[in-house]
Amino acid sequence: MASNPLERIREQQAMKLLDALQGDLRAQMRLDNDELDRNGENEKASVRRKARIARLSDPQERERIWSRELLPSYEGTAIRSLPKNRAFWREIDVSVWRKDELNAACTLLDLPTNGKKLELIARIQDWVHEPEILARLEDQRLLELQQDEILASERVFAFGSNANGELGLGHRRACELPTEIESFRGAHITNVYSGFDADFAFARTEDGQIFAWGGAGRAIFDEAMAKIRRSKVQQQQEEQHDKAGNRINGDLCFLFPRLIPNLSSKSLVHFACGRTGGHVAMISDKGECFTWGRGEYGELGTSSCESGGKAFTEDLVRVDHLRNSHIATVSVGSTHTAAVTDKGKLYAWGSCVSGQLGLGEAKRAGVKEKRLQLYFPTPTIVEALQSKWITRVSCGATHTAVVSADGQLFTFGCGDGGRLGVGSNDDSLHPQLVSSLEKHVVLDVCCGSWHTLCVAREREETFPVRAPRRVLGVSASNNDSSGGFVFAFGSGLRGQVLCMFTV
Repeated sequence: MASNPLERIREQQAMKLLDALQGDLRAQMRLDNDELDRNGENEKASVRRKARIARLSDPQERERIWSRELLPSYEGTAIRSLPKNRAFWREIDVSVWRKDELNAACTLLDLPTNGKKLELIARIQDWVHEPEILARLEDQRLLELQQDEILASERVFAFGSNANGELGLGHRRACELPTEIESFRGAHITNVYSGFDADFAFARTEDGQIFAWGGAGRAIFDEAMAKIRRSKVQQQQEEQHDKAGNRINGDLCFLFPRLIPNLSSKSLVHFACGRTGGHVAMISDKGECFTWGRGEYGELGTSSCESGGKAFTEDLVRVDHLRNSHIATVSVGSTHTAAVTDKGKLYAWGSCVSGQLGLGEAKRAGVKEKRLQLYFPTPTIVEALQSKWITRVSCGATHTAVVSADGQLFTFGCGDGGRLGVGSNDDSLHPQLVSSLEKHVVLDVCCGSWHTLCVAREREETFPVRAPRRVLGVSASNNDSSGGFVFAFGSGLRGQVLCMFTV
């Protein structure tokens, strides 16, 4: 008898079904016997009856009946009867299975069945990739023996939540302390990129190669061409595996950084990421702007939603409306995008419902269809800032902040939680000057979902004491050699503004 309550219930149901079938057969046998007494032996009926009895006594036949009537199945086969072969399970997308199907799969694979649906999916995926994970861990152990040779190069560290492999460490355990991504040793990483609500990340090497990881197995660009990043030591180990005939193919395991060749060929120099399941924007060394991902609200800047095209693109697309401009920097929110040209002009596109585009409208005028009124599908210049030379832009989930060349900070969009820094929780359709920083030169700005951070230095000796609040003891620098201080404003419910008390 199974120890799992669910399995016990299933066994009880199966026994009831078998009892019912046997009862039907016994009743049929009585009827057949009565018929036999009246009319004599019917040879064909007797053969059929004996065959049915024989089939029912066969354990495999009972298993087939039980599986057909009660147990979760995959393509007509009971899940509990599927092979425990990693190559077989690698081809199955368990992310679309029901929880009872996932439970059956976990039982088959000797995995725990407790927990929520996403936890069951993660266990199965981790089981599928277990050989690759163990092989990488062994490679990392070997790397420790050659630290002196490779520690001179840049190193990449990650920490925080890791439920979907976003740390690139080969496992899903959260890390409370900075932990090195061992496979990047010797790679000469110059930049790493992620978003305010993203479960994936990108890295760029000195020679322009692009790596991606995380995302819980969802395809990131050209999945078929993705290749795991390997150090020299790992390559030597894999050559030995090849000679021994036991090569483990870990190229597609999302828990490790993977080389994305079709991105590396674009000479990309900057990435902007927002949220999981959202979109990504990129800039090439020629100042071209590219986007990829979800675009129901025009955030890709390609007019695809306007023309009835796909709301999601699996390929990198160029924002053609900016082809005559050289883009210096770009940022993305949940459903909007903003870019700055090398001439200091600010363009914005995507959702406008909270004023996050700074165009003075929460609905697009001159459009009949209500849904199309909610966004601007192509890059639109922000007229209110035409007189300013914009140097920095950062998008939060539903708000935007920009820095001008004269050191002023402007914010617009959703004002919930005080994220605009203007002393109000109201939304702003137009760019507003953060007046409490007028006596400071703002050097840079960064937006989260519910808060905003900026780096500024004093113009004069006096220093404002009202919000935005200076984060005491924290200093930072930008291209300006004089450096500055970090200011924070917005929601502090999770301690993101680093003040002595919650905003």
